[in-house]
Amino acid sequence: MMKAFHAEYVIDGNHNKKSVLLPIREWEKLLLAMEELEDIRIL
Repeated sequence: MMKAFHAEYVIDGNHNKKSVLLPIREWEKLLLAMEELEDIRIL
């Protein structure tokens, strides 16, 4: 199970969320988890 993310949001002038910044280690863990889920789905 993944722990909570330490995300930071990039917002525009109207305070709408436009992007998310994650620490690189969290991003890499997220990518790995997505790849594992895709592998399971293929089976």
